[in-house]
Amino acid sequence: MDNLFQKSKRRHIRELNVVPILDMMTTLIIFLLQITSFMEFTKITIPPSSTSVITDPVRPPPLSPKIFLMANEKASSLKVQLMWAGESSGANVEIVKFDKDSSKIENAAAVLKAVDKLVNEFRKEFPGEQNFQLGASSSIPYQHVVSAMDGIQAAFGPKTEKAVREVANIVLVSYQDVNAEYLRSGEVVE
Repeated sequence: MDNLFQKSKRRHIRELNVVPILDMMTTLIIFLLQITSFMEFTKITIPPSSTSVITDPVRPPPLSPKIFLMANEKASSLKVQLMWAGESSGANVEIVKFDKDSSKIENAAAVLKAVDKLVNEFRKEFPGEQNFQLGASSSIPYQHVVSAMDGIQAAFGPKTEKAVREVANIVLVSYQDVNAEYLRSGEVVE
């Protein structure tokens, strides 16, 4: 019990000599200040983010055809709209009406026919265009989107063994873009 209240022996701890460390840091700071005074800082100017289209004076700007599938639940119909930009911009619309008695396969075939008709009309005017953007509103069934892709491909002709068929490049766009187009046209998004 006596040992509990006795002072313990302290070990002698040598103190660290900081004078040489401070001398070294002072020398280092002066050295770094002299070096940076001779460096020239360059300024990088980054242009603002924007998309610009550089057009060749010989070739017209791209058309960027877009096919939008927009559902109208009240009228049980589907609006298929093909729009394009460029020098002669324009749009074509097909309305696909669905019967209550028709099957999903018949509805998908009707979508395929409508898209095929629109793309064929477009290709008569612009035969060299192969890039299409496809968008569907959020209430469109997946089968209609696949049928629309098939309709675009069908407009490029049948696949034969002897001839290599042209192929369309299809890019899917988000349904927010389709809904924004709905709002621009003044219709109500379902």
